[in-house]
Amino acid sequence: NGTAKLVKTLNSDTTTYTQSKLTSGKEYYYYVKAVSGINGAVYQTERKVARTKNAVTRKVALKKKYTLKASTMSGAGAVVTIPAKTVVKLIADASNKSGSAWYYVSYSKNGKTWYGYMPKTKGTLYRYGKTTTKQVNLRKGAGTKKPLVVVIKKKNTKVTVIGQKKAGKEIWYKVIVKQGRYSYQGYIYGKYIKFY
Repeated sequence: NGTAKLVKTLNSDTTTYTQSKLTSGKEYYYYVKAVSGINGAVYQTERKVARTKNAVTRKVALKKKYTLKASTMSGAGAVVTIPAKTVVKLIADASNKSGSAWYYVSYSKNGKTWYGYMPKTKGTLYRYGKTTTKQVNLRKGAGTKKPLVVVIKKKNTKVTVIGQKKAGKEIWYKVIVKQGRYSYQGYIYGKYIKFY
């Protein structure tokens, strides 16, 4: 629903096209125009959706009960209602006409899977990573001067990333990590986490 710009002009015998330098895990919208040799008539397809794959696993936990929509457009039909606190798989980031951020997700239950859209504000994004060194400080806030929560002493310790924050120019990830019988929440400097 935004302003389209020309991506590529192709020969009439071309059947596929791959666009490079796209962001992973994002939804893109395309129109295809065919120009006829008869009086220069122009035929345009409806909007086509293409989604790039994401290299890391991302999930979204719903804050409250929500009904997935068939599209990001106003008045879009309902797909399925998902209970609060349900965790769904995030397939791609999307947006609506006004530029608001949405998620395109999948929800599975009893052997059946539904696909649909939900506003980003309706859920909490979860990503998964591992620590990249054998000693990492987990802090109460973003920055080296923030109080220490716990020291993670094993390399490749699994963490669940639930947010991020900048301290100066550096990115810190808000994580949940399990140490023995206890779970801790805090911030880890970005370079010490590798996503998977």
